[in-house]
Amino acid sequence: MMRSGRSIGFYENMMKYSLDLICSIDRNGRFVYVNDASEHILGYSSEEMLGRHYFAFIPPDEHDRTRAVAEQTLAGLKTTTFEHNCIHKSGQLVPMLWSMVWSEDDEVSFCTGRDISELMLARQKLREKDDLHQALISHGTDMLALFDAQGTYLYSAGSTLKDLGYLPEHLIGRSAFEHLHPDDVPRVEESLAKLLSEPSKIRKQDFRYKSATGEWRWLETTLTNQLHNPHIKALVANSHDVTEQRRSANELTKSEQQFRALFDNNPDVVMIENEQGIILDINLAGESLLNLPKQEIVGRHYSDMLPPESKSVCADYLRQAFEGQTVKMELALHYEGVGMTILDITKIPVSLNGKVVAVYSIVKDITAVTNSHNTVKQQAKKLNTLFQSIKDAFCIIGKDWTYTYANHEFDRILNPYQQDIIGKNIWDVFPDGKKSIFYQQYTYAMESGNAVSFEAYSPELELWLDLKAYPSEEGLLVYFSDISEKVKAKQELEKLSLVASTTTNGVIITDPDRRIEWVNEGFVNLTGYSLEEALGKRPSELLHSSNSNTSEFELMKEKMLNGEPVAFEILNYRKDGEEIWLSVQVNPIRDQEGRLQRFITTQTDITALKNSELELSELAKDLYRHNRDLQQFTYIVSHNLRAPVANVMGLSDLLLKFNRDSEMYDKSLVNLKRSVTQLDVVLKDLSAILSIRDSKHVLEQEQIELGLKCQQVLESLREPLQACGGSVTLDIKQDTYVRGNSAYLYSIFYNLLTNAIKYRAADRPLEISVKLYGDTRLGKFLAITDNGTGFDMTRAGKDVFKLYKRFHATADGRGIGLYLTRAHLEAMGGSIKVDSQIGIGTRFLLQLK
Repeated sequence: MMRSGRSIGFYENMMKYSLDLICSIDRNGRFVYVNDASEHILGYSSEEMLGRHYFAFIPPDEHDRTRAVAEQTLAGLKTTTFEHNCIHKSGQLVPMLWSMVWSEDDEVSFCTGRDISELMLARQKLREKDDLHQALISHGTDMLALFDAQGTYLYSAGSTLKDLGYLPEHLIGRSAFEHLHPDDVPRVEESLAKLLSEPSKIRKQDFRYKSATGEWRWLETTLTNQLHNPHIKALVANSHDVTEQRRSANELTKSEQQFRALFDNNPDVVMIENEQGIILDINLAGESLLNLPKQEIVGRHYSDMLPPESKSVCADYLRQAFEGQTVKMELALHYEGVGMTILDITKIPVSLNGKVVAVYSIVKDITAVTNSHNTVKQQAKKLNTLFQSIKDAFCIIGKDWTYTYANHEFDRILNPYQQDIIGKNIWDVFPDGKKSIFYQQYTYAMESGNAVSFEAYSPELELWLDLKAYPSEEGLLVYFSDISEKVKAKQELEKLSLVASTTTNGVIITDPDRRIEWVNEGFVNLTGYSLEEALGKRPSELLHSSNSNTSEFELMKEKMLNGEPVAFEILNYRKDGEEIWLSVQVNPIRDQEGRLQRFITTQTDITALKNSELELSELAKDLYRHNRDLQQFTYIVSHNLRAPVANVMGLSDLLLKFNRDSEMYDKSLVNLKRSVTQLDVVLKDLSAILSIRDSKHVLEQEQIELGLKCQQVLESLREPLQACGGSVTLDIKQDTYVRGNSAYLYSIFYNLLTNAIKYRAADRPLEISVKLYGDTRLGKFLAITDNGTGFDMTRAGKDVFKLYKRFHATADGRGIGLYLTRAHLEAMGGSIKVDSQIGIGTRFLLQLK
């Protein structure tokens, strides 16, 4: 039952009879489930869609977009909703709205699709209505008209139409050119032709239009080409009557003829506005500023030339001017292609019969002047910011020795009481300075023009200062910093250095970041690095190498950096690469406030002591090995030699008592031979063990290709491997070399592989794996694994590699092979480990140099 309590069948029926298309798609895009809704939506039965890729039901031009949505869903987007078209079985496109979610557990996308054909149709109709409505109202409401490409009226409405005395039905179907002034027709036809050839352009045109009474009225018309719009298919015209504006302009022009020359040729912009803000005239300078011809400016509202944020301010100033006030203002405008322009505007009212009828606006471009002024201010501000940001104290001293500038750091060091020293003479502020090195150095820099740099003590301030003075046209630029602490530290360092230089041990003085400030001669003798080579470096950068064991140092490092004294021993390397063992003592030095100032490190050469410890350790190991060999020899003598020798002695006595022709004599002779053979085997084993032990320190070793040596052993074991049906997997890269003895390495492979054959499982074919696991600092590691009978590791314990220890009762063996294998490996500086399970197999891990 489902969590809601309903049966699985309920949900299956719900999906089966859903009007929405419900499906699941695998990672490769193929349908693995489709409900029955597919037939009435797409015309395909669910069986026809199963196993097919969803691209088969999608137009090719929508493949990439659909794939991108699917990839987003696979990448982890929880739920994806998108629209696209599907192909109906009849070939028709069906618009669909999909939701998709990826199920990681089921490895499929669960999708629900809905036919949105009716929704798309509704959208289309709404869009058509919106387009028509927008075309009619977007350019105003004076006179709206629609024309075909020949200029024939298709639609007309608006207040201007009524003012001209026409009704819409008077114009529909007639050519607009019938009502234009003959002199304006060519110009309008040219504008119309350009509009038809450039659909994206918007054309504005002024022309004379005959009213129903026969009067010629000036109309300003904006034309937009919407012929390409399938919902409009017409030219859209928005017109308004500008006859009165033109008449006012003409009247004003007549009254100012005497000023015309001055108006047109004034280098400043001059324009005339009426109370409504319509530009009635503008001079050549205005055309140049606006980068528009006069005919495209006159008759327009001044606000058309302004950004939105400036319109209200300009309207307020225009209102004040029409109230009879002469007003001045500055306005910043941004013109495309020109950039920011700053204008100084004066508005002068023009009165007629005591009434303001127009306003003269005189506009001066003060961009260059303003920018120059602003640049000076900005440069001064930047310069002040720069001087204030300088960490050193800074001041400017004029050629008359007066302070002209000082930053905050200057005030902090030399002017703690914030006295106003600007304009004051430096030698009045510091009267004793004229007798000091300060006066000498400043005077030299001022007179010679050369920069000076010096350190000096100021008794008045009780400070050591580091000063730099640079002459300039204004006087001296002086930088200085308080180095009192630095001088004090240097003096203390000199004292420490004097003491440290007398010891033969290495002494290092470092800053809190462990960078070397000084080393004594003992350090130079110990490490081979001079003071110049060591300065600025950390001791570890000079003395550690990739072979250094820094574990003890790392344990102490945190304590040391926290200011605690530490001591440790470490193997370092001299400049010439020679190893040197050092006993290191690091002590922190703090100031009076407890802040860490530096570290003093002493180094003592303990190489000889360490070498003695290593020799003693090797001696102990060698003694252990000798004792172990002695135990083995004792075992051989007491067990393996005693039994055959006793047999030989007993049989020899019996032979003397038996008749040579008797059967007992022959049997005793056979037993005697067997005992002697057994004695010979034991002696040979003993000889092999002694030869390995004796050759351990003089063993001839060379570079041996590991894979080739293993192949040689496998070739010698081909027959027994074939006889038992065994297989060997060799995973050793070509040209992999180890250092060792060729005969020993052959013996190691031979012993381990013959053991695998000898102790194979009876119920499965023998499988042997020889695999190299890489090259590390400790050497190369080789694993030899078989699926044989295995043995009990718990019972074997530490006896696995001991002499004459056997762990398989069902197979012949003397218990010497593994002993010799380990002995050979140890003689070559290697080692061996084993892991085994009864019934699973055995794995030997060899370490080779």
